[in-house]
Amino acid sequence: MKETYDETDLDILRLLKKNSRLSYRQISSKLKIHPNTVIARIKKLEREGVIEKYTIGLDYKKLGYGITAIFNLAASTRADAVAKEIVVLPHVREIHKVTGQYDLVATVVCRDIDDLNELFIKIASMPAIQRSGTQIVLESYKPVESF
Repeated sequence: MKETYDETDLDILRLLKKNSRLSYRQISSKLKIHPNTVIARIKKLEREGVIEKYTIGLDYKKLGYGITAIFNLAASTRADAVAKEIVVLPHVREIHKVTGQYDLVATVVCRDIDDLNELFIKIASMPAIQRSGTQIVLESYKPVESF
């Protein structure tokens, strides 16, 4: 049976998405609900796998990774097997199996164009990759965090 989540659950998730370090008391204060309610709701969301982990956001440019790029990849074999090979490579932030003319889309961060070229050659030369394309990200916009 699929669980349903109400506005209080979604409000808690929105707050945690913005700042996963908020305490139960801070969340309860912002939402004007009892801390025990917040604790119970968060534990339920964790138990049901809605909250998978608590993490941080990174500013890759400040860490010296000035180039973000998108690799579009067509695989000659099972895309999920290829994705598992690629996702463990340094610089690969995420990879998605997609529909359309490509099977996979990977987002990567690199220090410079030489770094990007080296990574692209490494991935594009994998035996399972039939075709590839690259776009360099010129500007990123914060995603809308709503549901």
